[in-house]
Amino acid sequence: MDVYKVVLRETIVLEPKFDRITHVLLCGGVGSITAAVFQCFHNRLKKASREIARFVVVEPSEADCLL
Repeated sequence: MDVYKVVLRETIVLEPKFDRITHVLLCGGVGSITAAVFQCFHNRLKKASREIARFVVVEPSEADCLL
């Protein structure tokens, strides 16, 4: 999960309007990247007293992780 956090920190630096993102769509998978992205948004925006984006986790209905 730490690797995902590094990528997200780099993304935040490159995205000047990060705090204006309203929706985030993520693949569910096993959950580690989803958790890392949510944590990144939460930590960054809560410190700035900003509202957190809405998160939508998507996964194909026949995905093995749902079985």
